Amino acid sequence: MSLETKLETLTAAVLALTAQLQQAPAAPQAAPAPQAAPPAFVPPAAPPAQAVPVAQSFIPPSPPMPAPPTFAPAAPAAPALPFSDTPSLVTWATQMYHELTAIAPGKGDGIQAVMKHLGVNGLQEVRPDQYAAFHQMVESLRA
Repeated sequence: MSLETKLETLTAAVLALTAQLQQAPAAPQAAPAPQAAPPAFVPPAAPPAQAVPVAQSFIPPSPPMPAPPTFAPAAPAAPALPFSDTPSLVTWATQMYHELTAIAPGKGDGIQAVMKHLGVNGLQEVRPDQYAAFHQMVESLRA
């Protein structure tokens, strides 16, 4: 029997059932009487069990928790530099030059010695990794 034949047979059966349902009276049908359930199987009573001592299992106590870790105090943060790029470095160095010159004439020329020590010819050549050293050396000129 092919699939098409099976589909046609099932369609005809569904149509016949639908027609039969439409012709049936609308009166409610009485529910069938409940049937008595067969008796449930009851196993024979077992003799009372004797109490058998159960071996107690010993669980050793867990080791105490270790003390919480202690951390070394953080190193004090280095003071923030008053400059972070070349333009702010130039501005700060200019202000420092004026301050140093006001303290003593010619003291501002120490900035040139600091640059020479770092191996640069101008403030624009100071690299970011040299900023801290440059700052520290120029600040030491104040003393």
